[in-house]
Amino acid sequence: MPENAAHKRSGFVQFVNKEDSEKCLERCSGETPKEKILSGGRQLFVSAALSREQVDNLKSSKTENTNKDGRNLHLAREGLIRVGMKAAEGLSKSDLNKRLKAEMRRRQKLKDPNIFVSDTRLCVQNIPTHVTDKQLKEVFLKAVNDKKCVITESRIMRDMSRTSAQGVSRSLGYGFVSFQEHQHALTALRNTNNNPDIFGPTKRLIIEFSLENKKALEVKQKRLDKSKVSCFTVIIGGGHGDVYGSFSGGIRGGCYF
Repeated sequence: MPENAAHKRSGFVQFVNKEDSEKCLERCSGETPKEKILSGGRQLFVSAALSREQVDNLKSSKTENTNKDGRNLHLAREGLIRVGMKAAEGLSKSDLNKRLKAEMRRRQKLKDPNIFVSDTRLCVQNIPTHVTDKQLKEVFLKAVNDKKCVITESRIMRDMSRTSAQGVSRSLGYGFVSFQEHQHALTALRNTNNNPDIFGPTKRLIIEFSLENKKALEVKQKRLDKSKVSCFTVIIGGGHGDVYGSFSGGIRGGCYF
Protein backbone atom coordinates (compact mmCIF):
# COMPACT_ATOMS: atom_id res chain seq x y z
CA MET A 1 0.00 0.00 0.00
CA PRO A 2 1.43 3.45 -0.90
CA GLU A 3 2.46 5.58 2.10
CA ASN A 4 0.09 8.34 1.02
CA ALA A 5 -2.89 6.00 0.76
CA ALA A 6 -5.50 5.98 3.51
CA HIS A 7 -5.11 3.07 5.93
CA LYS A 8 -8.03 0.66 5.47
CA ARG A 9 -7.75 -0.53 9.09
CA SER A 10 -7.95 -4.18 8.12
CA GLY A 11 -5.53 -7.06 7.68
CA PHE A 12 -5.13 -10.80 7.34
CA VAL A 13 -3.91 -13.61 9.56
CA GLN A 14 -3.28 -17.06 8.09
CA PHE A 15 -3.17 -20.16 10.29
CA VAL A 16 -1.12 -23.26 9.60
CA ASN A 17 -4.00 -25.52 10.60
CA LYS A 18 -7.60 -25.08 9.46
CA GLU A 19 -8.82 -26.31 12.85
CA ASP A 20 -7.06 -23.44 14.63
CA SER A 21 -8.65 -20.84 12.35
CA GLU A 22 -12.09 -22.38 12.97
CA LYS A 23 -11.55 -22.22 16.73
CA CYS A 24 -10.52 -18.57 16.46
CA LEU A 25 -13.62 -17.73 14.45
CA GLU A 26 -15.83 -19.62 16.88
CA ARG A 27 -14.53 -17.72 19.90
CA CYS A 28 -13.71 -14.28 18.47
CA SER A 29 -16.15 -13.54 15.64
CA GLY A 30 -19.69 -12.17 15.66
CA GLU A 31 -21.27 -9.12 17.32
CA THR A 32 -20.88 -10.58 20.82
CA PRO A 33 -17.77 -12.80 20.70
CA LYS A 34 -16.85 -15.12 23.56
CA GLU A 35 -13.39 -13.55 23.64
CA LYS A 36 -12.41 -10.05 22.49
CA ILE A 37 -9.15 -9.29 20.70
CA LEU A 38 -7.92 -5.79 21.53
CA SER A 39 -5.26 -3.67 19.81
CA GLY A 40 -4.40 -0.25 21.17
CA GLY A 41 -7.56 -0.34 23.25
CA ARG A 42 -9.75 -1.07 20.23
CA GLN A 43 -11.69 -4.26 19.70
CA LEU A 44 -10.81 -6.10 16.50
CA PHE A 45 -13.65 -7.65 14.52
CA VAL A 46 -12.81 -11.08 13.15
CA SER A 47 -14.37 -12.80 10.14
CA ALA A 48 -13.38 -15.46 7.62
CA ALA A 49 -11.50 -14.24 4.58
CA LEU A 50 -13.31 -14.41 1.25
CA SER A 51 -12.21 -16.61 -1.62
CA ARG A 52 -10.81 -15.03 -4.78
CA GLU A 53 -14.07 -15.75 -6.60
CA GLN A 54 -16.11 -14.08 -3.84
CA VAL A 55 -13.83 -11.02 -3.96
CA ASP A 56 -14.25 -10.76 -7.74
CA ASN A 57 -18.03 -10.94 -7.39
CA LEU A 58 -18.00 -8.20 -4.76
CA LYS A 59 -15.80 -6.01 -6.95
CA SER A 60 -18.18 -6.41 -9.87
CA SER A 61 -21.13 -5.54 -7.64
CA LYS A 62 -19.28 -2.51 -6.24
CA THR A 63 -18.42 -1.28 -9.74
CA GLU A 64 -22.06 -1.54 -10.79
CA ASN A 65 -23.20 0.38 -7.71
CA THR A 66 -20.53 3.03 -8.27
CA ASN A 67 -21.66 3.52 -11.86
CA LYS A 68 -25.29 3.81 -10.71
CA ASP A 69 -24.35 6.42 -8.12
CA GLY A 70 -22.62 8.63 -10.67
CA ARG A 71 -21.01 10.82 -7.99
CA ASN A 72 -17.71 8.90 -7.67
CA LEU A 73 -17.90 9.14 -3.87
CA HIS A 74 -15.31 6.37 -3.53
CA LEU A 75 -12.70 8.81 -4.87
CA ALA A 76 -13.33 11.32 -2.08
CA ARG A 77 -10.98 9.40 0.23
CA GLU A 78 -8.05 9.48 -2.19
CA GLY A 79 -5.26 11.65 -0.79
CA LEU A 80 -6.77 11.70 2.70
CA ILE A 81 -4.17 11.96 5.48
CA ARG A 82 -5.01 12.15 9.18
CA VAL A 83 -3.09 12.36 12.42
CA GLY A 84 -1.72 8.95 13.39
CA MET A 85 -1.33 7.68 9.83
CA LYS A 86 2.14 6.78 8.62
CA ALA A 87 1.84 9.34 5.83
CA ALA A 88 1.33 12.06 8.46
CA GLU A 89 4.83 11.55 9.86
CA GLY A 90 6.95 14.64 9.26
CA LEU A 91 3.95 16.84 8.42
CA SER A 92 3.84 20.21 10.15
CA LYS A 93 0.94 21.12 12.41
CA SER A 94 0.01 23.80 9.88
CA ASP A 95 -0.21 21.31 7.00
CA LEU A 96 -2.22 18.85 9.11
CA ASN A 97 -4.68 21.63 9.94
CA LYS A 98 -4.96 22.52 6.24
CA ARG A 99 -5.78 18.91 5.44
CA LEU A 100 -8.31 18.67 8.25
CA LYS A 101 -10.09 21.84 7.09
CA ALA A 102 -10.09 20.58 3.48
CA GLU A 103 -11.63 17.27 4.59
CA MET A 104 -14.33 19.05 6.59
CA ARG A 105 -15.17 21.29 3.62
CA ARG A 106 -15.46 18.28 1.33
CA ARG A 107 -17.75 16.44 3.73
CA GLN A 108 -20.00 19.47 3.98
CA LYS A 109 -20.14 20.00 0.21
CA LEU A 110 -20.83 16.35 -0.53
CA LYS A 111 -24.05 16.56 1.49
CA ASP A 112 -25.43 18.34 -1.57
CA PRO A 113 -26.60 15.65 -4.06
CA ASN A 114 -25.63 17.97 -6.94
CA ILE A 115 -21.96 17.82 -5.94
CA PHE A 116 -19.91 14.98 -7.40
CA VAL A 117 -16.25 13.96 -7.42
CA SER A 118 -14.53 14.40 -10.76
CA ASP A 119 -12.53 11.34 -11.81
CA THR A 120 -10.14 13.26 -14.08
CA ARG A 121 -9.69 16.69 -12.45
CA LEU A 122 -7.43 17.24 -9.45
CA CYS A 123 -7.54 20.08 -6.96
CA VAL A 124 -3.96 21.03 -6.02
CA GLN A 125 -3.33 22.99 -2.81
CA ASN A 126 -0.24 24.30 -1.01
CA ILE A 127 1.47 25.35 -4.26
CA PRO A 128 4.50 27.65 -3.77
CA THR A 129 3.66 31.13 -5.06
CA HIS A 130 6.55 31.19 -7.56
CA VAL A 131 5.29 28.14 -9.49
CA THR A 132 3.80 28.79 -12.96
CA ASP A 133 1.07 26.90 -14.85
CA LYS A 134 3.72 25.36 -17.10
CA GLN A 135 5.88 24.22 -14.18
CA LEU A 136 2.84 22.69 -12.48
CA LYS A 137 2.03 20.75 -15.65
CA GLU A 138 5.61 19.47 -15.87
CA VAL A 139 5.43 18.23 -12.26
CA PHE A 140 2.35 16.14 -12.98
CA LEU A 141 3.57 14.80 -16.31
CA LYS A 142 6.73 13.63 -14.57
CA ALA A 143 4.67 12.08 -11.77
CA VAL A 144 2.64 9.98 -14.22
CA ASN A 145 5.66 9.07 -16.37
CA ASP A 146 3.58 7.84 -19.30
CA LYS A 147 3.99 9.16 -22.84
CA LYS A 148 0.28 8.58 -23.44
CA CYS A 149 -0.65 10.93 -20.61
CA VAL A 150 -2.56 14.01 -21.78
CA ILE A 151 -3.14 16.96 -19.45
CA THR A 152 -6.01 19.14 -20.65
CA GLU A 153 -5.78 21.79 -17.93
CA SER A 154 -3.03 23.12 -15.68
CA ARG A 155 -4.17 26.30 -14.00
CA ILE A 156 -3.09 28.15 -10.88
CA MET A 157 -5.75 30.43 -9.43
CA ARG A 158 -4.60 34.04 -9.11
CA ASP A 159 -5.65 37.36 -7.61
CA MET A 160 -6.10 39.49 -10.71
CA SER A 161 -6.21 42.68 -8.64
CA ARG A 162 -2.65 42.19 -7.39
CA THR A 163 0.24 41.99 -9.83
CA SER A 164 4.01 41.96 -9.58
CA ALA A 165 6.42 44.39 -11.26
CA GLN A 166 6.53 41.91 -14.16
CA GLY A 167 2.77 42.13 -14.55
CA VAL A 168 2.11 38.61 -13.16
CA SER A 169 -0.98 38.22 -10.97
CA ARG A 170 -0.41 36.96 -7.44
CA SER A 171 -0.80 33.21 -6.96
CA LEU A 172 -3.47 32.08 -4.49
CA GLY A 173 -1.53 28.89 -3.77
CA TYR A 174 -3.97 26.44 -5.30
CA GLY A 175 -5.07 25.32 -8.74
CA PHE A 176 -6.41 22.53 -10.92
CA VAL A 177 -4.91 19.86 -13.17
CA SER A 178 -7.16 17.86 -15.50
CA PHE A 179 -6.33 14.65 -17.31
CA GLN A 180 -7.88 12.88 -20.26
CA GLU A 181 -7.77 9.51 -18.48
CA HIS A 182 -8.82 8.64 -14.92
CA GLN A 183 -5.93 6.26 -14.34
CA HIS A 184 -3.41 9.00 -15.12
CA ALA A 185 -5.16 11.34 -12.69
CA LEU A 186 -5.12 8.66 -9.98
CA THR A 187 -1.44 7.90 -10.54
CA ALA A 188 -0.58 11.60 -10.46
CA LEU A 189 -2.48 12.09 -7.19
CA ARG A 190 -0.78 9.19 -5.45
CA ASN A 191 2.68 10.21 -6.63
CA THR A 192 2.44 13.92 -5.80
CA ASN A 193 0.22 14.12 -2.72
CA ASN A 194 2.34 14.79 0.40
CA ASN A 195 5.53 14.21 -1.62
CA PRO A 196 8.45 16.04 0.08
CA ASP A 197 10.69 15.66 -2.98
CA ILE A 198 8.72 18.05 -5.22
CA PHE A 199 8.85 21.40 -3.42
CA GLY A 200 10.56 20.32 -0.21
CA PRO A 201 9.37 18.78 3.08
CA THR A 202 7.89 22.06 4.35
CA LYS A 203 5.75 22.66 1.25
CA ARG A 204 4.08 19.35 0.45
CA LEU A 205 1.28 19.40 -2.08
CA ILE A 206 -2.24 18.60 -0.90
CA ILE A 207 -3.98 16.74 -3.73
CA GLU A 208 -7.55 15.52 -3.99
CA PHE A 209 -10.06 14.84 -6.75
CA SER A 210 -11.94 18.04 -7.49
CA LEU A 211 -15.55 18.49 -6.42
CA GLU A 212 -17.85 19.68 -9.20
CA ASN A 213 -21.37 21.07 -9.16
CA LYS A 214 -23.64 19.22 -11.58
CA LYS A 215 -26.16 22.07 -11.85
CA ALA A 216 -23.45 24.69 -12.38
CA LEU A 217 -21.90 22.60 -15.14
CA GLU A 218 -25.29 22.16 -16.81
CA VAL A 219 -25.87 25.93 -16.74
CA LYS A 220 -22.39 26.49 -18.17
CA GLN A 221 -23.03 23.99 -20.96
CA LYS A 222 -26.36 25.62 -21.82
CA ARG A 223 -24.62 28.99 -21.98
CA LEU A 224 -21.99 27.54 -24.32
CA ASP A 225 -24.65 25.92 -26.50
CA LYS A 226 -26.54 29.20 -26.65
CA SER A 227 -23.43 31.09 -27.66
CA LYS A 228 -22.81 28.71 -30.52
CA VAL A 229 -24.29 30.12 -33.70
CA SER A 230 -25.09 28.48 -36.94
CA CYS A 231 -22.94 29.48 -39.86
CA PHE A 232 -24.05 29.43 -43.47
CA THR A 233 -22.52 30.42 -46.77
CA VAL A 234 -24.14 32.82 -49.25
CA ILE A 235 -23.21 34.00 -52.71
CA ILE A 236 -23.58 37.71 -53.47
CA GLY A 237 -23.70 38.85 -57.05
CA GLY A 238 -23.15 36.70 -60.07
CA GLY A 239 -20.68 35.86 -62.76
CA HIS A 240 -16.98 36.55 -62.24
CA GLY A 241 -17.64 38.97 -59.37
CA ASP A 242 -19.21 36.45 -57.02
CA VAL A 243 -18.48 37.09 -53.34
CA TYR A 244 -18.59 34.16 -50.94
CA GLY A 245 -19.22 34.82 -47.25
CA SER A 246 -20.00 32.97 -44.01
CA PHE A 247 -22.48 34.65 -41.71
CA SER A 248 -22.33 33.83 -38.01
CA GLY A 249 -24.98 34.68 -35.44
CA GLY A 250 -27.46 36.13 -37.94
CA ILE A 251 -27.46 39.76 -38.93
CA ARG A 252 -27.22 41.24 -35.46
CA GLY A 253 -23.73 40.85 -34.05
CA GLY A 254 -22.74 38.52 -36.86
CA CYS A 255 -19.36 38.31 -38.55
CA TYR A 256 -18.55 37.50 -42.12
CA PHE A 257 -15.47 37.05 -44.28
